[in-house]
Amino acid sequence: MKKKKIKYFSIKQLRKIHYSRMIPKVIKNFNLNMNDWVSHPYTFLKSRFYMETSCLLVYLAQFTNITANMFTMTYALLGVLGSILIALNSDIFILTGLIILFTKNVFDWGDGLLAKIKGQSSDLGGLLDHWGAIVGSYTFIAGLGFYLFNKNNDELFLIISFLIILLKSLNLKDFAYQISMYDLFRTKNKKNILNRLNLKKKSDYLLYKSNFIINIKRFIQNFLDDRARSVDFILLLIFIDNFYLNIIFIEYIYFYILLRTALLFLGGMYITLKKKHLYKN
Repeated sequence: MKKKKIKYFSIKQLRKIHYSRMIPKVIKNFNLNMNDWVSHPYTFLKSRFYMETSCLLVYLAQFTNITANMFTMTYALLGVLGSILIALNSDIFILTGLIILFTKNVFDWGDGLLAKIKGQSSDLGGLLDHWGAIVGSYTFIAGLGFYLFNKNNDELFLIISFLIILLKSLNLKDFAYQISMYDLFRTKNKKNILNRLNLKKKSDYLLYKSNFIINIKRFIQNFLDDRARSVDFILLLIFIDNFYLNIIFIEYIYFYILLRTALLFLGGMYITLKKKHLYKN
């Protein structure tokens, strides 16, 4: 049997594929134009860093047995490692952790490209992407809590860390999604499950259709969320705070994250129990 010839890609070819895939994806998911330097200078520079560095990693990985899912797992593990390092009371560990957390998304940007050129695209890869993001989010919250504990010698920040992770884990809306998918997966009568679900898309679940309230809701959802630019902002504050001058603002950010998480938790309870977000009855 004739062995299938493996096709390797040059850096130039990988860049062309990568840019053609990622620019529309970022515009669609985040409503940001990676080519618009004037409106989004940080996104322009950071995305270029991700794109070029991930292309280099994929170029090297194509000659090995490294898979796209290995890239994704590396992304998740680096999130854990970086968060552990900033939790340690040592300047060199904190600096190393900040660098890891700032650059780990290179693997997240590269896994899709590696999957495409190796023919490894799968639903499992998409699942691991989301899982890696959740792992990074939870561990970063814990790492930031320990950093603030070491800075202030105040156990309150450890309690806040526990509460944030607890509220994120117990979000009723997310649990409703999980249990309904589990029921759909395990039952033979899938039509019965689908009939019980409220699949009609709703634009908003607020009781009063007020633009002001809707804008407040969106602000709470988006300001200092789990996206890379929010994490990068906090990483910058940690760097300045640890190596140059004391920034008490970080502590208030942590209180805000707790408040934001609590409000989203209560909002999830409300739309699930009162507005029948997922179930009809």
